[in-house]
Amino acid sequence: MSFHIPAVLTYKLEQYLKQLVSEVPGLTGALCSSVDGFVMAEHQVQQPDKMAAMTSSMMGLVMAMGKSLKSGTGQYAWVEFEEHKLLMMTLEGTPHPVYVLAIGRSDALMGTMLWRMRQVCQDIGSMLQHL
Repeated sequence: MSFHIPAVLTYKLEQYLKQLVSEVPGLTGALCSSVDGFVMAEHQVQQPDKMAAMTSSMMGLVMAMGKSLKSGTGQYAWVEFEEHKLLMMTLEGTPHPVYVLAIGRSDALMGTMLWRMRQVCQDIGSMLQHL
C-alpha cells in the first residue's frame, strides 16, 4: 500500500542515499521504494521508477522463498552482473515495508556495500518508525 511522504522526509531519505553512494567506493546510485514498487527517494539511479518496481518484485520473491523454506524472512538479496552489482535490503521495524537498493559497478566490494547498507538501513528505519 502506498503512502504519502512529506517533502522533508523525502529530503532526509535522499540525504541518507547520497551519503551511502559517496561513502562506498564503486556505488553509483541508491533508492528507497515502497513494498508496492513506488519510489520514495532516490539518488543517481537511472530509471528509478522501473528499478523500484523490480526491487519490490525481487524482494517479494526473496520473502516467498524464505517462507517456503521455513527460514523466516529474507534480509537482503545480492545480484551480480558483468558490469554491475545490486544489493537490495528490507528495512525492519517500520510501520510500512520499505526496501533499499544500492547499485554499484563491478569493482564495488560486497563486504563494504553490505556493512554500510546495514548501517544506513538502521538509520532510515529509525527515522521511519516515527511516521
